[in-house]
Amino acid sequence: MSVSGSGGDVWGTADRGYFLSTPIAGNFTLTARIVSLAPAVQGETLTGWAKAGIMARQGTEADARNAFIALSPGNGVSFQYRTATAGTSSSSNQGGLAAPYWVRLIRSGNTLRGLRSPDGVTWTQQGSNQTVTITDPVRVGFAASANTATSAQPVATFDNITGLPAFNAAPSVDPGTAPAATEGEEAALSGSAGDDGQPGALVVQWTKMSGPGSVVFGNATAAVTGVTFGEPGTYVLRLTATDGDATVFEDLAVTVESAADFASWIEGYPEVGSETAPEDDPDGDGLQNLMEYALGGNPSLAGGDPVPATTASTVEGLDYLTMTIPRNPDTEGITWIVEVCSELGGWVGGPPHTVVVSDTATELVVRDATPMGNAPRRFIRLRISQP
Repeated sequence: MSVSGSGGDVWGTADRGYFLSTPIAGNFTLTARIVSLAPAVQGETLTGWAKAGIMARQGTEADARNAFIALSPGNGVSFQYRTATAGTSSSSNQGGLAAPYWVRLIRSGNTLRGLRSPDGVTWTQQGSNQTVTITDPVRVGFAASANTATSAQPVATFDNITGLPAFNAAPSVDPGTAPAATEGEEAALSGSAGDDGQPGALVVQWTKMSGPGSVVFGNATAAVTGVTFGEPGTYVLRLTATDGDATVFEDLAVTVESAADFASWIEGYPEVGSETAPEDDPDGDGLQNLMEYALGGNPSLAGGDPVPATTASTVEGLDYLTMTIPRNPDTEGITWIVEVCSELGGWVGGPPHTVVVSDTATELVVRDATPMGNAPRRFIRLRISQP
C-alpha cells in the first residue's frame, strides 16, 4: 500500500499532510514496514523532514491531539506527539536510519508509544511513553507530509501491515446525465450511489448549489427522482452520498429551457406577417393563433394541424359526449375550458357539468356529465384563454 502527501508538515500546533485512516476503539498495536520513501516526481529531492509513518489522532482536524511514529529521509525515525488540542508538538528521533524500516504504534488506554525495528524481530522503543488523552473512536492509519508546502511530495510504500481493521471504502456517487428540462415541468434525475455497507447505511441527498430560481425535488433523499425548476437558466445540483464516516459528492449542471409563451411562439413563424394577434387566423383554417399555439399547430400552414376529436364514450351502459384534446406541452399560461349544453346557448363547464377523464401534458380528455340519452341534444366545445 502507498500513500503520498504534500502539505506544510505534521508538526507545530497544526498539521498539513495526507492521512489515510480508519476508526478504532480500544487498545491496539499497529505494525508496518516502510518499504520505501521517495519523491513522487522522479528527479526531485525530498527535504530532510519529509515524513511518513503510522499515526493515531483524536480526529481529522489540523490541531488534533496525536501520536506519530514516522520515517524521514534526513532524520531517521521519530516519535512525535501533540498532547493537547492546538498544543505544540514534541518528538524524539534517531538519525541514520532509512527505508526499508519497521515502525510500530501501541495504545494502552491514554498511553501511546512508538517502536522501531530494522527487521521486524528486534524492537527498540523510540523515546518515552506519552500520555495523549484521546477518546474512542480514535482515527488510526498512515500519514505523509512534504514538510513545506513547496517541497517535493513524498510517496511512502508500506507492507507487512498488522493490527489494522479493514479501511472503510468511501461511497461512490454519480449524478447521471443532465435531463432535458423546462421551467415548471418535472424532469427526471437519474443519479446512482453505492457503498460497501460499512460502517452504516448509505444516505444520499440532492441539493441545489446555484441557479436563478427555485428547485423542488420529488424526493431529495433518492438518487433517482423528479425535479422541477421555477425559472429558466443554468442550475448546479449536487448529489451527496455518505456512509456515516466518508462523504463524497458530485455536481450536475442542468440547463432549463423557458416554457414558450405565446409571444415567443408566434415569433417563430415570421411568414404570418402582421397577423400575430391571438385572435388572428393567418392561414385561414378556422383556428385562431391562440388555439394553434395551445394545440401545437402551425399558424402559417392550413391543414394537418392537431384538432380536438369528439366521440361517444360508454360508462355503465350510458353514452356520454367526450372530447379528446391534443396539447402543446411547451405552452405557458393557457387555461383549458370544456363546456357543454343542451341547446346552442347556456354553456356550462367544470364539475358537476363535465368530468375530466385524463389530464396530461400532451392530452386532455373531458366528457359530458349528462348522458346523451337524457336530453334531446348535447353539445360540447373547447375554449382557451390566457392572462
